[in-house]
Amino acid sequence: LGYTRSKDGYGGFFSSNRAFGGEKTNTRHNDIFEFTIGGRQITLKANAYDKASSQFLSNISVSLYQIFDDGTENLLITKDFPTGSYLFDLLPNRRFRVEVKSNGFEPGGYVFSTDDPNTFTYGQPLYLEAAGGADDGMMSEDNQDSTFDLGDTPTDNTANEDVTPIFVDEGEEYTATGSSAKDNLEYRSRAPRHPGTYYRIQIAALRRYDPAKYANLSQYGKLYTETLVGRNLTRVLVGDFFSASEAQSALSQVRSVYPEAYIVRYDDGVRYGRVNF
Repeated sequence: LGYTRSKDGYGGFFSSNRAFGGEKTNTRHNDIFEFTIGGRQITLKANAYDKASSQFLSNISVSLYQIFDDGTENLLITKDFPTGSYLFDLLPNRRFRVEVKSNGFEPGGYVFSTDDPNTFTYGQPLYLEAAGGADDGMMSEDNQDSTFDLGDTPTDNTANEDVTPIFVDEGEEYTATGSSAKDNLEYRSRAPRHPGTYYRIQIAALRRYDPAKYANLSQYGKLYTETLVGRNLTRVLVGDFFSASEAQSALSQVRSVYPEAYIVRYDDGVRYGRVNF
């Protein structure tokens, strides 16, 4: 075993005969590995959910791949987690692909790059569909929210080609009032309510809401709405995120498309309002 440190003192390289990922399964020869010490610690931290119920999955298997400039991939690690939460250490200025599997569900994944000097936690929520389950992207007629105007045709469909809108306002409609002094308006919604603190990302508040125009948000989570009582406005949100770091990571990606988006906190199913971390 030999090693050398980098000039900045926060990392270096070492040689070892250890096995790694799915690339090398024996210890017959040495390879060169990169390492970091202190400095900027970067992690992948996120959750996986059952798309139908929005509940945490259990017993997931997560594979982490590095993607190289020529498009080839190298499996770095595959690890099992007893709950829907997973965590890995990362290196900066790399491109990765995550794949999550769970028995009885279709696999899911996403690609990301660790090239933002102001971001230390990466990851986004994944909602896995039950294996063999049909999903036509439309709600049943009984569950359609009255604020949806499904008869309208978007003025520009080119950005949403090959993307299936996910309409997820589900369950019984309820009325609630924001709990903070700056966000105390009454609203109606069918979005799920969870115990404890969680977060959603608000995209916009619109007088005329067309869900097809927001189909691209499905890659970040489920699409929810809140209709402000007596104000003819519909809030468009995506979620759910059960940690501040998870919400921040998703926000950095959402803002590349919707720069005015922001994080909203909920406590025991009631909207608290906008938060800044």
